[in-house]
Amino acid sequence: LAAGGRSLALEMKTWAASDINTDDAVNGLDLFGFSKEYQRNNQGNPADLDGNGNIESNDLIDLLKGMK
Repeated sequence: LAAGGRSLALEMKTWAASDINTDDAVNGLDLFGFSKEYQRNNQGNPADLDGNGNIESNDLIDLLKGMK
């Protein structure tokens, strides 16, 4: 098993450690999963960009708008 409990075969297939949800694609769903992990591991809900107490698609939209 590779880091995070994923199989080595999956890592070799995707070649992407950033495939957080292991669906064989690196996309917005992985960024959403990352933000949930980030919030869980940091105090003050830093991934809750709209300040409503939840990590959701609105926060992902705010994040992408800020990446100009």
